[in-house]
Amino acid sequence: MADPLLPPALESARAAVPILDSLPAPGYATPRAPQRVRAMRSVENIYNLSGVLGHVGTGPAEAWIATDKTFPHALYEVMVMSAGTGVRPGLHDHSEAYAASVGAMGAVFAEHCANWELSPVISWSYDPATVDRESIQGEKRLHTHFIGRTAEEVDMVRARSTPVGQSAPGRQRRIVEEASVLAGVLVADCLDPSTLKALEPVAPLSSAASTATIQLRMRDGWDSLADPGLAEDLTRIHAVLRTIYDRIGAACLTGETGPWRRPALDPVGVERVDLPLSDRSREALGHYLGGMRPQLLTDVEALRNPSNRDRTTHIYPLADLAYSVCLSAHQGQVYTHVRVNVFSDLGGAGMSVLDGTVVKTRKGERTMTPEDEAHRLDFQRGYLDRVRHHAYGGHALFPLAQPSLDPRTARIGPGPTTRSPGEQVQAEGQAGTRLLAMTRRPARVAREERSPQASGSPSPPPSPSADTSSGPEL
Repeated sequence: MADPLLPPALESARAAVPILDSLPAPGYATPRAPQRVRAMRSVENIYNLSGVLGHVGTGPAEAWIATDKTFPHALYEVMVMSAGTGVRPGLHDHSEAYAASVGAMGAVFAEHCANWELSPVISWSYDPATVDRESIQGEKRLHTHFIGRTAEEVDMVRARSTPVGQSAPGRQRRIVEEASVLAGVLVADCLDPSTLKALEPVAPLSSAASTATIQLRMRDGWDSLADPGLAEDLTRIHAVLRTIYDRIGAACLTGETGPWRRPALDPVGVERVDLPLSDRSREALGHYLGGMRPQLLTDVEALRNPSNRDRTTHIYPLADLAYSVCLSAHQGQVYTHVRVNVFSDLGGAGMSVLDGTVVKTRKGERTMTPEDEAHRLDFQRGYLDRVRHHAYGGHALFPLAQPSLDPRTARIGPGPTTRSPGEQVQAEGQAGTRLLAMTRRPARVAREERSPQASGSPSPPPSPSADTSSGPEL
């Protein structure tokens, strides 16, 4: 058995992190499109392969589309996908208007979940460079998962979670990767907390979530999503991660990265890494790099074989900087969790933090019933209708026409804000915005439109009952 990649103290903390492997999610009986990777090369592809619910422009070549995900991670779910003329993989690759618009959508989603007695979880992944082995960002366009978890699902997490150290080594790395534990320590040395506006770092290793991820408290809770400072903070964190990755690479890696090609490793170079690391952090980094076994990467043909996927994702690194972001609440506080990946193929929706526990989702464990589909559609319609009438609605749907919104003076209320027809359409002439939310109906649920179950606003049904990893994000 290989030696641990982390020093004993970090490995012990990692082994104690509670996980649930796995939380089951239902799937459609007849998905609207086959499961493919990197299929969203154009806006037309998104329309053809997804159930489009809304399309909002945030610039001349930039937009987002709200979709009904073809392969769900949860019963109650909406996906917001970047839909500009080019493929933009990261939040930092988008404009302030895009971040403000999607942020406002997220703030309203959190309120909508509260009204449905659901726990909101918002997540996305960043891994634009990996195109050979399984990636944590199968579709390279930035896509944000808006998920509502039922009380039954939260209870399942609490009742069935176990320390990750009790799992097989392959599952341990896939669910709580050593690199993410190490990244929390390194970022604590390199990130100046005083530069953050909406986030407040949690000390690494001070909790299970701050051991498995880089954890930051959102100062204004879910309202932080409507604060421009949040996107600025996330961009700053990306820059810190980028710097850490590049400087470690400059000192310890030689050679190029390409399809089924990775650089050679020189662990001795850790002393040359140009970062303000503490002695303990530099020692942990050296321990991590020294534990690598690059000789395992020589049999490329075997690693390329899809039947060896579990082994490949355990030993063959991703191509470049990769991480996921998950926003969720625990004990009355809302947190941002940044999980750094070097090997694991699980992204932000396939692997989330729910009630302080690291949770893997198992997609397609059962088939949705017609009643499930009706509940899902009612949840989506209710959410988009709430956006249209909400105080944040103008910022979500007409971002170019709005002044900056300060969540400290524009709090979310208990329900949709009533507007006059004139106020509702004040920015309707803005170029690039098309409201499809309440007019487009997926053909799959046409029969439920006429059924009693699809009428009204039913309360959330019981939790769905059941492994797929991060596949194509359709």
